[in-house]
Amino acid sequence: MMRTIANYVSDCSILERIVPFLHLLIKDKWPSVRAEAIRTLSFCLSVIRKVPRSDFNLFPEYILPVILMVPKDIDVQVRVALAESVAELALSSHRFLELAQLQMNQEAAGDEPSGVQYQIYGTYDNELHQLHETFQSIVVHLLSDNDSNVKRAFLTHSAGKLCTFFGAQKAKEVILSHMITFLNDK
Repeated sequence: MMRTIANYVSDCSILERIVPFLHLLIKDKWPSVRAEAIRTLSFCLSVIRKVPRSDFNLFPEYILPVILMVPKDIDVQVRVALAESVAELALSSHRFLELAQLQMNQEAAGDEPSGVQYQIYGTYDNELHQLHETFQSIVVHLLSDNDSNVKRAFLTHSAGKLCTFFGAQKAKEVILSHMITFLNDK
């Protein structure tokens, strides 16, 4: 239901109302709730096209800390949900970074006073590097999972899109090297 609602409400409503609720549900005691919260969060973040200045650091400060706990979840269906959604989360985090950078460049070019100052952790390259490192850690956990369903879900839903996110060289280092190991295991 939240996915349907996300298509009809503003980006601000998604960020202020839906995302905090899903963030809470990712920590729920029921595995099926956690799994669906991950899928829905991924979808909701993917439909956002305008990021308010106050949400520039949404991923590093709010989304990624809770997502980093998911690969260690004891229930396989939660890890499968992350494997299916990790590429969309990575692409959304990159889009948020791009939108933040674009808005900051436009403000700098226009010399508009921005009112309240929001700290951006570093340069675009540093932020992108940090995103790559974070998602690399998640991918390594998923491809090292003991359950083959997690690996299968990753390969089916996320591997291709993550190659785009990481770029050619990093995709070879992160995804291809682990995929070869995974395919050699029976």
